[in-house]
Amino acid sequence: MIYPKAIAALIEQFQKFPSVGPKSAQRMAFHLLRMPTADVENFAKAIRGKKETDRISPQQPVSGNDGLTAIHTEGKPPVTQGE
Repeated sequence: MIYPKAIAALIEQFQKFPSVGPKSAQRMAFHLLRMPTADVENFAKAIRGKKETDRISPQQPVSGNDGLTAIHTEGKPPVTQGE
């Protein structure tokens, strides 16, 4: 199916996530489009905020055997997601 450029770009970005194929990316994109604007803005803000302040620890694998990821936050000790 052919989508408008903005929707196609959103689907393309979701497909970059691990284990997300075209159908899942479409579902996520359309779910996002149905969300209230304030929720979408909070979602985007959360992504931007995390990307700007956190980095994955170089000492830890991106995903360990337990599925957890070590994160370093500026000025704080490493935290393992899921704690």
